[in-house]
Amino acid sequence: MNKLIFTVAATCMSLVTQAQTSATINGSLTGFNPTDTLQVYISGKPSIDIVEVGADGKFTINTEVETATEALFFFMKNGVMDRRRSCAAVVSPGETIAMNIKSNATGESGMTVTFTGDDAAKPTYANLFYNLIQQSTGLSGDELLKTGTFAACRKQVDKLLEPIYTTLSQVKDQAFANQARLAIDSQKEGAYFAYATTSQARGTDMEQDADFMAFVKAIDPNDTLQMTRIQNYTTWYVAAHPDEFATLGNDAAQLKYLASYTKNPAVVNKMVDSYMQAINLYSALGVSPSRPEFRELYEQILAISTKEEHITFVKEQLAKMEDAAEGKPAVNFPLETTDGKTLEFTSMVGNGVVTYVDFWATWCGPCKREIPYLATMVEELKDNKQIRIISISIDEDHDAWRKMVTDDKPAWEQYLIPDLNTSAAIKDYEINAIPRFMVFDKDGNLYKSSATRPSEPSTKAMLEELAK
Repeated sequence: MNKLIFTVAATCMSLVTQAQTSATINGSLTGFNPTDTLQVYISGKPSIDIVEVGADGKFTINTEVETATEALFFFMKNGVMDRRRSCAAVVSPGETIAMNIKSNATGESGMTVTFTGDDAAKPTYANLFYNLIQQSTGLSGDELLKTGTFAACRKQVDKLLEPIYTTLSQVKDQAFANQARLAIDSQKEGAYFAYATTSQARGTDMEQDADFMAFVKAIDPNDTLQMTRIQNYTTWYVAAHPDEFATLGNDAAQLKYLASYTKNPAVVNKMVDSYMQAINLYSALGVSPSRPEFRELYEQILAISTKEEHITFVKEQLAKMEDAAEGKPAVNFPLETTDGKTLEFTSMVGNGVVTYVDFWATWCGPCKREIPYLATMVEELKDNKQIRIISISIDEDHDAWRKMVTDDKPAWEQYLIPDLNTSAAIKDYEINAIPRFMVFDKDGNLYKSSATRPSEPSTKAMLEELAK
C-alpha cells in the first residue's frame, strides 16, 4: 500500500474521538499558481475535496468533525499530487483556525505554513509531525543507520523529535495532547524499527544485537495499547525472515505472522482495522478495493479476523473480483444517449475493438481538466479503427449533462448512466471516485480497471499497443 496514504490514515485514526460539531479553517495562499489545484482530505470523510481559492488567495473550509481530526492539504500539478507541496493541520469542533500557506509555484522549495487562532499550537504540532514523518528523511532507516549503533539511533531520534514535543507542550487541549504524545511515541519506535530493518537488509543480524532484542522483548503482543509497537515489530520480522513468507506479499505476510505472534483476537482485529481504513482511503482516491492485488490480503483477513464486518466486506470484494476482475467479460449496464435512447454497455465493447472508457461528471473539476487531453487523444487516434473512446457521465442532473455536451460538441461518444442507484457500473466496478478510466480489450474483457489518464503520455501508447 502507498506509504504516505497508509501512514496518514493510521495517524488520523489515533487522533479521532467522538462528538460531532462544526470547525472552520480560514486560509490564505501566496505563491499560488492558478494552473494547480489545492485539495484537502479530512480524516473520516468519504472523499478528497478541491479547495475553492478566491482570486485574492483566500479560502474558507467549514466541516463537521469528530474531535481533533487531521486535515491533509496538497497541491495537484497536471493531475499528479505534488508531495513537496503538502501540509497537515488539525480541525477541532467549535474552533476556528487561520492558516497561511506560502507555496513555491515550481515546487522546488515546497511550502511553509503558519497557524493562528484557537489553540494554534495544535495544528502547528500536526504539521511539524507530518513534515518529519512524511517530508523529511531524518527518521528513515538509511539516515539512522549512519548513527552506527541501535543505542546511538535512539539518541538521534530523541533529538529530532524534541521540537515536536516542545510544540505539543504548548497545546491547551490536554486530551488531544495526550493522544498526540502516544502518536509521537509510536513514530519514535517506528524509527527504531526502520533502523533495525535497514541494518538487517545490509547484512546485520539484529537478533544478535542485545540492545535491540531487549527492546523487542519488552513488547507485549497481547496488549491492544501497544498496537503500533506490534505492527512495527511484525513489519520488521517479515523483512528479517523473507524465506518464511516467500509466497506472500508484504501486507499479507504481516497478518499471517501476527496470527502466530499474538494470542489476543482483539489485537488481530485492530490490525485489520488499520488496513480497512487504508483501503477505504484508497477507494476515495479511485482505487477499487476489489482489484486483484488485494486478493491475498483479503484471504489472510478471512483466515484470522473474528470481526463480522471484516469478513462481510472481504467476501464481497472477493466475489467482485470473480465477477468484475481484469480479464473477465464486461459487466453489463444500461446507458442513455443525449436524445434519450437506451443501449447496453456490452454492445459497445469487444467486436475486435479496444475501448477506452472515461467516467466523469459535469461538476467534477479534475474530470473537466482531462477533457482537452482526451480531445487531443481522440484526434490523434481518429484513423485507428481498432480503438474506440467513450465518455460516460454519472451526473444525476441529466439536463446539466445534456446542456454541456450539446454546447461543447465533443468529437467522441457521450453517454449517461440513467440510474446510479441500480447501475452495475457503480456497484460492480465501484465507480465511487472520478475521473476513472477503464480499458476493455478486443474481446470485450476488462483489461485495466483503473487505467492511466489521457494527460499521461503512456495512455495513448498503451491503447495503440493493445489494438495491434
